[in-house]
Amino acid sequence: MNTDAPAPMIDYEALSGDDRGFDSAAPTANPDEIIHLKEAWQWVSTRAWVWRVLIYLLLVAPLFVSGPLPGFPLPLNVVWPRIHSGDEPHYLIILSSLIQDGDLDLANNYNSVHAGGGDAGRSFAGQPLDHHVSWYDDNGKFTLWWRVFEIEPGKWSRQPNGALVPTLRKDRLTTSLPEHQYSWHPPGIAILLAIPTYPFRGTGGVESVALMCTALTVVLACFCFEKLITPFVNNWRQQLLVTGTVFLGTPIWHYGRTLFNEPYLLCFSLAAYTLALRYNRYVAAGTCIALGIWMKPPFALLAIPLAMNCVIKKQVFAIFRLFSPLAVSVGLLLWMNHQMHGAVGASSTAWQWGNPISGSFKLFFSIEHGILLYSPIVVVAFVCLPQFFTKRFPESAIFGLAFILYFLLMVSWVSWHGG
Repeated sequence: MNTDAPAPMIDYEALSGDDRGFDSAAPTANPDEIIHLKEAWQWVSTRAWVWRVLIYLLLVAPLFVSGPLPGFPLPLNVVWPRIHSGDEPHYLIILSSLIQDGDLDLANNYNSVHAGGGDAGRSFAGQPLDHHVSWYDDNGKFTLWWRVFEIEPGKWSRQPNGALVPTLRKDRLTTSLPEHQYSWHPPGIAILLAIPTYPFRGTGGVESVALMCTALTVVLACFCFEKLITPFVNNWRQQLLVTGTVFLGTPIWHYGRTLFNEPYLLCFSLAAYTLALRYNRYVAAGTCIALGIWMKPPFALLAIPLAMNCVIKKQVFAIFRLFSPLAVSVGLLLWMNHQMHGAVGASSTAWQWGNPISGSFKLFFSIEHGILLYSPIVVVAFVCLPQFFTKRFPESAIFGLAFILYFLLMVSWVSWHGG
């Protein structure tokens, strides 16, 4: 018997659907539909603006949902944007004081919150919110509110109308309290948001409009980032891939719906470096850094790399243009210190040295605040550092110096996780 004989040929085309092993009545792909899908994909894949709009829409999408809210059983709620936690209600109180009272004295605003007012946001009305204020006592010693008052809600008392009243700590009963209460947070974010939120003063709209402004600020930062990295990429696809990864693959996406300084500082830093390095606009770049100083005074460090770039390019007058807005900003900040605390050097936040080595390790590896845990994508940036420096060494050195200066300052602060 010949076992090597070829198997008989089967004409599959002549067989019925059942004979071929599948149901002939089953739906098959329409060639015209496949062609249309291919054409649609080709159209989308060649339009940069489509992908850019997609990134921007994703950046603002978190505005439309809020996390767990008091009194709501659902973990996510479709409501007007609300602030959630941390320092957010305290930034909102500064804003409320500025647009309602025209000052930065927060005593009446915190009292309003304890009585059920919305100065700190709808979720914090009537809550035992601690006061983020500081002052200098009769001996000139820097004092924080929580060192004088009890911060445990159970130790607070109530007025007959139900309003909460903070209670002095037993060891502080003889402490002389200040006439005014000024926040230990710089007022920059409140000053910046005062104009767009002013028409909504006294309403819950202030909270939502402020968060909308944050989201738009992150979109503007995204636009500046695109311009800044243009020389480092080969085409618009690479540009948008990197941009989307940075803004949607890191906590930037989260911060875009919060009332913190970080989204604004991100925008100011990217805008400053874009204006200086791409358009040679040093007055505008200095103005961006000057605005950031009113949110976090150490932000002034970011002017040093740009100044060094001017020195390298022998643009002496550009240094003057860069530092002019900074000088005005610092001068106004010192004047504000004098008005609130009686001395130009009396800042609302006192610097406290920490351990730089410990701070560096924790800033990268901490379970609660570690960069590598919450932004593992930065590993790619470190791996690609040699390529950056090979392709454009001067600018890479400028970016690297800016990072190193700010990083060293933050890890040297005792509150390294709050920088």
